[in-house]
Amino acid sequence: MVSWLEAVRLVLIADGPSAPARGLVSVVEEVVAAVPSGAVLVLERERRPGLGGPDDLQRLQRLRELRRVTARHGAPLVVSSRADLATAVGAEGVQLPELGVAPTDVRRAFGSLAIGRSCHDRQGLIAAQEAGADWALLAPVWTPLSKAASSPPLGVEGFEAAIRGLALPIFALGGVRGDRVDGVMAAGAAGVACIGAILHADDPGESARALVRRAEGQPS
Repeated sequence: MVSWLEAVRLVLIADGPSAPARGLVSVVEEVVAAVPSGAVLVLERERRPGLGGPDDLQRLQRLRELRRVTARHGAPLVVSSRADLATAVGAEGVQLPELGVAPTDVRRAFGSLAIGRSCHDRQGLIAAQEAGADWALLAPVWTPLSKAASSPPLGVEGFEAAIRGLALPIFALGGVRGDRVDGVMAAGAAGVACIGAILHADDPGESARALVRRAEGQPS
């Protein structure tokens, strides 16, 4: 396991299209300042330029800002899909889509990066583990708070069945709220991942702190 991953209990998906009006970097800084160093992994995600996302230079600039914030607070930064941009800003890793480039191929070209995989079922998790991914996100466990579900939610029992016997650290994504954390942690999750529960919260820092505490088995 990647050494810094052992401390991670919350993956904050810093999703560009879901960013609040005050800006993504501002919210991320509030979150990483509110939790113990290393407990939150910041996963930057953005649409492709042709689908309404920023161009590469704009994204690179925001990633540099995120890198400064995460480095200051000891939080790992991971970039969705773009190993080149992750390397350019000194991020810790890259998150690959389930049907995208294999982790083995990315590792050959970008050996300094840790690699996560986004999965939706047990078959995808097994493939990710066999391909050498360092961790995986499994979704949706519940109906997402930030968008419509792309497939039926697994529920806690489905999540537990999907991850059973796998050595890969797996984070539960989709509809995560504070009152749901205990169930997936008991089912074997390494932690939880979310968008809406933090980006749309009145107090993102406090929401993140509460989720981390629940994931660590402490009263929120």
